[in-house]
Amino acid sequence: MAPHLLYERHGDLFVGAFNLSKAWRSEAERQLGHFKLRGLGDVALSDETFEPLPTYEAVTPRAGDTLVFAI
Repeated sequence: MAPHLLYERHGDLFVGAFNLSKAWRSEAERQLGHFKLRGLGDVALSDETFEPLPTYEAVTPRAGDTLVFAI
């Protein structure tokens, strides 16, 4: 996964990330998925790099979310 932002919602942390292994039908369809950090297993940092999605904007998905980190 290529994380683009980390945000808090109601005391829980979420990550907005692009799934690098998902087969997308077209480039235009590529988008971030939003995942509750607590629900992810085997989370680890790596030294791998990625290019942010061209349509990416560093904004949280909902009003009231608190941005913690964004690329």
